[in-house]
Amino acid sequence: MLRILRCLKKVWWQIALTVVFLVCQVVCALFIPDQMKNISTYIQNQELNMIWKMGGTMLLYVLGSTVSAVLVSYFSSAVGTIFARELRKDIFKKVSSISLTEFDAIGVSSLITRTTNDVTQIQQAILMGLRIIIQAPLTLIIAIIMITVQFDPTTIWVLCISAPLLVILILVILFKALPLIKSMQKKIDRTTLVLRENLTGVRVIRAFDKQQKESIKFNEANKDLTFVNIKANRYFGLLSPAITFIMNITYLGVFFIGFLSFNGDSFEAFIISFSQVMAVAQYIMQIMMAFMMFAMIFVFLPRASVSASRINVVLDLPIPYENFEISPEVLEQLNKKHGYLEFENVSFKFQDSEVNTIENISFKCEPNKTTAIIGSTGSGKSTIINLIPRFYDATEGKVMLNGVDLKQIPGYEIRNRISFVPQKNLLFKGTIKENMLFGNPNATSEDIENALAVSQSTYFVNNKPQGIDSEVAQGGTNFSGGQRQRLCIARALCKKSEVYIFDDSFSALDFKTDVKVRTALKSYIKDAAVIIVGQRVSSIMDADNIIVLDEGKIVGQGTHSELIKSNKVYQEIVKSQLDPDEVESTIKLTSSLKEAA
Repeated sequence: MLRILRCLKKVWWQIALTVVFLVCQVVCALFIPDQMKNISTYIQNQELNMIWKMGGTMLLYVLGSTVSAVLVSYFSSAVGTIFARELRKDIFKKVSSISLTEFDAIGVSSLITRTTNDVTQIQQAILMGLRIIIQAPLTLIIAIIMITVQFDPTTIWVLCISAPLLVILILVILFKALPLIKSMQKKIDRTTLVLRENLTGVRVIRAFDKQQKESIKFNEANKDLTFVNIKANRYFGLLSPAITFIMNITYLGVFFIGFLSFNGDSFEAFIISFSQVMAVAQYIMQIMMAFMMFAMIFVFLPRASVSASRINVVLDLPIPYENFEISPEVLEQLNKKHGYLEFENVSFKFQDSEVNTIENISFKCEPNKTTAIIGSTGSGKSTIINLIPRFYDATEGKVMLNGVDLKQIPGYEIRNRISFVPQKNLLFKGTIKENMLFGNPNATSEDIENALAVSQSTYFVNNKPQGIDSEVAQGGTNFSGGQRQRLCIARALCKKSEVYIFDDSFSALDFKTDVKVRTALKSYIKDAAVIIVGQRVSSIMDADNIIVLDEGKIVGQGTHSELIKSNKVYQEIVKSQLDPDEVESTIKLTSSLKEAA
């Protein structure tokens, strides 16, 4: 919790003003009972002028307390809001920079909950705590001093009974509620997960007519959360009536002790004694209110504590490659070559796995050459691709860019030199132009037009009412699968890079469009290395080097003509997709389409 509070540095002056006005509020509120004691003397002596004067003084104290309370609310709200903004920014920055291993370990739904719900819990605790930590102790100290100095100190004994009862009550409820609060945050994660799955997979759910089943799943998660929430709130709900009961008993105790100690026999003496008892009762109630404030913060503190520990888990995640500057020597060596990528005896396994996903992978990519990777599902194609931008780090061996080990290069420097088209075609909400500028904010209109032309996107973009300024829905759902894929390719091409990676990026294209895109790519990308992951043989047949994967290992490398003669795995892949006669016809058709292009 203390580590998270560093976000309060930017609002130190608002905190200082909050403390100042809190002191003013407490002092003004506690001076009013003292004036009540004095005014009884003037009433007895019928000093009307002094009564008006004291009444005016009391009114000023009331106004001062009210104005201070308003200013406290204003500045403390600013503190809480700015704190939450800074904390969310820190979480977002950390989540954006961690490796996919840590990202996968926590999960998207939990990260969303921690950035929203958990931050809100801490914000509320700070909002309440900032007031209570100053106001409650100050009220307690000043009120006890006023009672012992100006009134009968025997009334303090009432507090000696009621205060321990309050403390015991708070501790018991806290002990019972804390485990439930920890469970509650996990239930919120679960509910968020189910809701997110239903929202993102709504088309699949409706296609399989599983709305009722998913509704039952959500209701179960929602009921679990509701049950824990109700149970925890029942404990906290006991606080208010129990504290009110103890406060009322304390209030009666003050009057009881006050009247037992009354020794006078005249009405005037009774008025004086009664006014003093009323003043003491006011102070006692202020003291009890201070205890009640402590009880309120104990309601917020457990949830805030749990939320803080969950946020700290995110903030404490290591950043293995982002948090260092590239050395001049490494940068000089990196700039000596352009577009050379090499895997040297690379193996990788996921964090919770006991076996390697890929093993002993070695190959080279050179400028102006295309390297293709093909293999059955689960053979490790995408894993190899994810090691290049350092989404994951190699467990063994080296991945080198221009002769430099990627572990010596910061992540931002690697990705500045790489264009990546992921397997999942994702467009962001905005316009087509904004999506094209995503990889290269400095791209000119000519760059965008060329990228759209190479990806064969010009026709359908120009047919849009607003052309390149047409709106893109979240995820690009207002485009077909093939159109999304081509726009993702265009987005990557707008970024002038040394290495272009296409992770199964032609799967949604028809054969003719596929050939046109790959043909245009050859002339567009002249000085860069191209890596294509493909499921279709027709998409990788003309690559300069084809890498054949089987169960995470390279079982063959070479051109199509070399592999079709000597490699059994490649032969099986070709046979599963094309008949022997179709192979030759596909090669001829590809050649004719290239010539036409």
